[in-house]
This record gives sequence, C-alpha cells and structure tokens, in this order.
Amino acid sequence: MTEQERNVLLNELRQQESQREKQIKRERFRRLNPYAKKGAVVFAGSSLMEQFPLYEFLQDDDLHCTLYNRGIGGFTTTELLEAMDECILELQPAHLFLNIGTNDLNSRSGKNCPKQSSTCWPIIR
Repeated sequence: MTEQERNVLLNELRQQESQREKQIKRERFRRLNPYAKKGAVVFAGSSLMEQFPLYEFLQDDDLHCTLYNRGIGGFTTTELLEAMDECILELQPAHLFLNIGTNDLNSRSGKNCPKQSSTCWPIIR
C-alpha cells in the first residue's frame, strides 16, 4: 500500500468515525428530549456551540434559567437541517442561539452556504 493510499484510507476511517459520533449524539438527544423542559433556552449548531461553556456562563452570571446544549461537533448546515427535530424543534425553545456554517466552508457543499443557512430561518420561526 502506498503512502497516498494509506492516507486516503485513514481519512475515510476518520470520516466514518465522525459520522458515527454524530449519530450517537443525535440519538442521545432524541432520548433526552421527552424529559426536557419546554420553553427553555437552546444552544444548537456545530462544535463551537457544543464546546461553549454554558454552565460556567450560568454560574458566573447567577442566571436562573434552563439551558440545553444541542451542539454537535462537525455539523454542517445540511446536517443540522436533517437533525432539526432532535436538536431544536422537539424542545420547543423560547429562545435559540444558533451557530452553524463554519464546517460548510470545508465541506463539498460549501458553495451552497448562503442558501443552506437561509433555509434554517423559516423552519425555526
């Protein structure tokens, strides 16, 4: 096996593992959502949102509200659109903080960024 073939194989394996991790997170959200408080604050999007320190934010500012983090690292706009139910809509949020689109710049669908991002708004409203 050549170095190039090895790199291609490793890249494919990493992508498969990344997709498995996203599916596991989506399934976890699907299972947790029936127990979530409706009308709370939801943070959704990609890794920038997933890694946002929500609970430190709550503690530091002594806020008394319910927050849910539905960020999934590596998510593109297309993937979020496909996961709208478990990431956002099932929670029926009163407020939504959305951060998505960064991974679209690196994906094959990057050329559709503005179109895909604008697709989110009618669904959320």
